[in-house]
Amino acid sequence: MIEQGTLANGVTLLCEPVAATATCSIGFWYPNGSRDECAAERGYAHFLEHMLFKGTAQRSALDIAMQVDRVGGSINAFTDKETTCFYCTLPADHAALALDVLCDMVSAAALAEEEIAKEKVVVSNEIRAAEDAPDEQGYQLFLEGLWRSHPLAARVAGVVEDVQRIEREGLAAFYRRRYHPQHLTVAAAGALDHAALARTLSERLPAAGAAGAAPARARPRRHAARAYTSAHYQQAQVYLGTTFDPPAELETYLALTVLSTAFGESMSSRLFQHLREDQGLCYAVESFRSHFSDVWGWGIYANAMPELAPRLLEALNRELHRLADEPLSGAEVDAAISHITGSMVFAKEDMETRMKRLAGLYQMFGRVIEMDQSALLLRSVSARDVAGLSARLLQPGGFNLLAYGTRNMQHLRSVPFDW
Repeated sequence: MIEQGTLANGVTLLCEPVAATATCSIGFWYPNGSRDECAAERGYAHFLEHMLFKGTAQRSALDIAMQVDRVGGSINAFTDKETTCFYCTLPADHAALALDVLCDMVSAAALAEEEIAKEKVVVSNEIRAAEDAPDEQGYQLFLEGLWRSHPLAARVAGVVEDVQRIEREGLAAFYRRRYHPQHLTVAAAGALDHAALARTLSERLPAAGAAGAAPARARPRRHAARAYTSAHYQQAQVYLGTTFDPPAELETYLALTVLSTAFGESMSSRLFQHLREDQGLCYAVESFRSHFSDVWGWGIYANAMPELAPRLLEALNRELHRLADEPLSGAEVDAAISHITGSMVFAKEDMETRMKRLAGLYQMFGRVIEMDQSALLLRSVSARDVAGLSARLLQPGGFNLLAYGTRNMQHLRSVPFDW
């Protein structure tokens, strides 16, 4: 049974004990992402993610890596637009080690000047690599067209100039304000004892000092945009997408999952079968979802050789019309639900996936439910539910479009796109 509660120090603890495993995964989740930085802090959240691995008062960077490596575990982190997460997956016999290392990192990072200087080079390389990837650069341009100057359109890592401006004093102040126990959610799954986790977190993370709040999040507004941008790549990247208000209920999330799975998130989906398998227009084509605190999104990504880009865009337009005119059938909905529930069987065996599921549900809805209960709710999603959601999303003028790639993308303006 999942246990959820708030400790005296302000830490929210989500724990899913799993008896039939010898492993565990523990994640420390903070509501600090790229959209939560003021102008003078661009890139701080992502840069701090790197710096917390560079040593503490008690451990060097090598100590952090070796102590987890030597028991066969892994330790990692990621930063996105609204979250930074540090997590460790390892044999459950060493859960205390994972907690000790993670608590040390989030409460006693050294932030040494020499390490900051080195990491500026590392992160700058990471940013340059993303700028050289056509799909990542295309998605960034798509977001900038969608939200313009809103923080959700900013690069998570910032730009190289942002990174070069980082100084220890400002970074340390950001660290002290944001990495406070009152901001922390710990999600854990595996062969774990909830009481032992709570006791360790209470002892290791005292609520000293005041928690510094992030700036209030400004609600984004979608800006209708169709852009045809040429660049020095060998393919055309196509992004389509719409946004909508986040639902209060889990059922809409599940309906969107079913819709997107059947339409473009699986090999048997409409997009994959009709555009890649039947027509051979592209290598990659898929639908995707995004879930933020104040806006959700649903979109499509595909790429093709430049000479096939007009046919690809025509086909995407046609598939959206077909989805509007011929909503997913009962058979398609049932097949998608079967696919998702089947994947949940595999997810049950993976403690890291279970841990991330806990945190994801809590971030979206403020509560968590058992995986078996999720499966029951999923099976209750009907073709009518999915059709209703499709009709809500498929509004003329509701989609942004970016065609990005080599040669002259302007000729795609003549291709009809009705959404």
